[in-house]
Amino acid sequence: NSQLGISTSFLDSCPNTTVEMLSCGLPVLTTSASGSSELVNNFEDFIVREDFDLDYLQLQTSNKIPNIKLIDWKNKAINIIDNENYYKEITKNIFSENLDIKIIARKYIQFINEISS
Repeated sequence: NSQLGISTSFLDSCPNTTVEMLSCGLPVLTTSASGSSELVNNFEDFIVREDFDLDYLQLQTSNKIPNIKLIDWKNKAINIIDNENYYKEITKNIFSENLDIKIIARKYIQFINEISS
């Protein structure tokens, strides 16, 4: 049984894996440079603030990949695991209030109605 999901990608604007983990009630630790930070409702306990610029990156060259704040990732992960029940409850609320398919469908319908008027 998993206690924590980790989304390290900083190039994905809306990772489906993050939505899937949240839908299962799994807290997701992510970077501020990812769309996942919005999916976790910008909840600071789930976000590691990275300071690298998202300009052109030579990702094919390993020493050009930005360094991450590994200690921050570790500390936040330990905090989430140590307080598992608290963070699972927050995760359920984030999902049910923002990402449930019924809510998303209503938002699409509202948007379509607004631009059709």
